[in-house]
Amino acid sequence: MIKKQTVLVVSSTALLTTSLGAAQAQDSVTLSMVHGSPDSHVITKQGVEPWMSCVSEETNDQVSFDYYPGGQISKTTELLNAIGSGIADVAPIPIGYASDDMPLNGVSMLPGLGSTATEIVTSYSDTLKSGILKDEFTSNNLMPLAVMAYPPYQVVSMSDKIDTAAAFEGKVLRSAGGAMNLAISELGASPAEIPIGDTYIALERGTADGTISAFASIKPFSLHELMSSNGAFGTFTNVLSMRLDDFNALPSKLQDVVTNCGTRTEEAMANYLDGQVIPLKNNRVDKWNFVT
Repeated sequence: MIKKQTVLVVSSTALLTTSLGAAQAQDSVTLSMVHGSPDSHVITKQGVEPWMSCVSEETNDQVSFDYYPGGQISKTTELLNAIGSGIADVAPIPIGYASDDMPLNGVSMLPGLGSTATEIVTSYSDTLKSGILKDEFTSNNLMPLAVMAYPPYQVVSMSDKIDTAAAFEGKVLRSAGGAMNLAISELGASPAEIPIGDTYIALERGTADGTISAFASIKPFSLHELMSSNGAFGTFTNVLSMRLDDFNALPSKLQDVVTNCGTRTEEAMANYLDGQVIPLKNNRVDKWNFVT
């Protein structure tokens, strides 16, 4: 919920709309930002935190944040529910984990949107400005602010090299869900929906033979300690989103700030990720130059 730093704390959407409409820009606003990524993760360092800094700076701290990173109050798989229940005002919604509620947005995870993060982000962000993909957000009381998409994912395995369609046969691959499940199944492997934070144990125990992950997600979860080969695959998208009722209750000046900072953040993060992609050599994960 949004908190106003005058004499009252807003606890309902109706009261929020009335009070913000009356007080307008002289009142400060506090938003709860919630996510499940580690401190060192690219979602944290290149997405969430730069966006918060941008908003605070552009509003001269008129907008501030109660910040709950790293799964303190909500796991990554539960972020859509966190906004819906009022635990979070803003959160990066992982599309693969929200496919039951936003199935059409799963198209953002399919191959073909681009060969770089910048191309994928540009394509997906444009479609979220209007139309059926944005409608899925609004129907879930969400305002999309910034698209965060990785460069095309890598297929990394525990042992056998996966470099042909036939090599997928019989493998169990960790999947982020949604459209990725369908792609893995079509290739002859079995998808296992495992949260990224649980992937290390699943691979170590043999629950999965490999995973489809981005460069930026490998090292923060120590997956490079186990992996030995790689290939190219689709992608995964997160969309930094704000509860729509709260967004609509903001004065138009503040709405412009949070959306403009979203655009700046998604562009900068995409450029950063593209700059981290280097040619893969010898199909060895331990020779990659990982993001820290």
